Amino acid sequence: MSCIGSFTRKPIAYAIGAAAISPMLLLSQQVLAIPVPVDKVIDSTTVVQSYELNTAGVTLTSSGASTLDITARSGTSLMLDNTQVVATGSDNGVALLNADAIITNSTINSGAGGLTLGNSGGNVGSTAVVTGSQISGARTGAVVNEGSVLTLVGSSVTGTGTDSRGVQFFGGTVKAANSTIS
Repeated sequence: MSCIGSFTRKPIAYAIGAAAISPMLLLSQQVLAIPVPVDKVIDSTTVVQSYELNTAGVTLTSSGASTLDITARSGTSLMLDNTQVVATGSDNGVALLNADAIITNSTINSGAGGLTLGNSGGNVGSTAVVTGSQISGARTGAVVNEGSVLTLVGSSVTGTGTDSRGVQFFGGTVKAANSTIS
């Protein structure tokens, strides 16, 4: 069998192809977050990605890792030591919703909120103890919602955008020692 002519792709074919894949390009990193259903330990050899903790009692422990955004919900725990979190797009760096975190010697950066402590109703919120770390967000460095407690020791929390805030309170509590909020 011989080929008489070759197929030349026309501009309309390129447009149809682009239209077919463009919705996939709009997926946010949050949609692609790796679920953490059981305790997990990550380090400097772990691939950089987003994480989502949804199962009560589960802990994500990071020592020397680099990650994208991290979301922890409903009774989960996050332990970051010497970790770099860099959220992309409009994702918060670390978002806690009725969850707890211990963050030590780490850096969290986001184009939105660096660290968010929230609740899902009532007075039970999230807690985070941040020691020797730097947290920054273009909109807010940290948001502390009702029932949540943020403790800063030797750390800095910075809003980096034009009209940003270092810390924004919505009924939560912030305790700071030897720390900078700007």
